[in-house]
Amino acid sequence: MSSDVGERRHESLERWRELLRLDVGELLKLEKRRRGVLEDKLLFVNAANLAEFWWCAQKSLLQAREDEPAFFTSYVLQGAEVVAPGSSVEGSDPLELLQHVERVYKTHGPDEVLSRVAEKMKRVEAEVYPAVKVGDRILTLIRRDDKLVVLEEGGECDLIEGGHSDC
Repeated sequence: MSSDVGERRHESLERWRELLRLDVGELLKLEKRRRGVLEDKLLFVNAANLAEFWWCAQKSLLQAREDEPAFFTSYVLQGAEVVAPGSSVEGSDPLELLQHVERVYKTHGPDEVLSRVAEKMKRVEAEVYPAVKVGDRILTLIRRDDKLVVLEEGGECDLIEGGHSDC
């Protein structure tokens, strides 16, 4: 892949990441409508949430609802990372991105997608610090190259970079 194509692909993925950071809730609603799933029904869940069913069914469901946007974000970003040679996720149409991601998962399957993403991540050196609780927030710090990223769980923002929130 030429560096120009790689650079365009990188810029395209960055645009999609920005879109997901800013409006993941609306994109999730669009994907549910596209798939014919009612808005109040779960579409993206984590098996660990459902495994807690034996303990407390209601807690499990509420936790799964709370976590759904994060799982959806992972699904989309991981699918967008797996681009076949000669194809791209260029464009600004969210529906185009969702269709592309669905094709990737149908073609490669979830295990292969995760394997490819993990392989790419091995090439990126990052240092992840243990999560800390600050007030009612849970923060995880990640240092990659010269950037420090703060991931916030349970707040209104999923991602705060450089200490500034765009929420």
